[in-house]
Amino acid sequence: MKQMLLFFAGVCVFSCVRSQNVGIGTTTPTTKLHVVGASPNIATFSGGDMMYITLAEGINNRGYIGSYAGNAEDVDFGTYGGNALGKLHLTIQDVPKLTVATSGNIGIGTTTPLSLLHATNGSVLFDGTTGATPVAGAGARLMWIPAKEHFVWGK
Repeated sequence: MKQMLLFFAGVCVFSCVRSQNVGIGTTTPTTKLHVVGASPNIATFSGGDMMYITLAEGINNRGYIGSYAGNAEDVDFGTYGGNALGKLHLTIQDVPKLTVATSGNIGIGTTTPLSLLHATNGSVLFDGTTGATPVAGAGARLMWIPAKEHFVWGK
């Protein structure tokens, strides 16, 4: 009797239909994996060190989310090493708004950033109080001084 109850409970919670779609919490899955639940935390993926989830198109691994490339406590969202041309985009309504190019250049308003930071079609706002000037590393510093309303640069 207990086995029968578990079987029927499993049928109610886990449904596999003719189209090979899998439903958890639904009997009418509309995608390959369709999860429905009332809890705000709808899924947990737990793995060993350097756990990640692959994003692929067919046999082509495009990217991943997990803790693969950095320290164990880091969270990564990126492209695979074999994906030499792929960029990383943050999009709004399917339109890229921020792009990290394969070179590491960051584009705001452009998907082809030409420098380390490239913003187009808008202005840049520096606001707040003057912070400490970073002193580590070689190169010039650029700092906004709000009280004087100007930039200061130098070494």
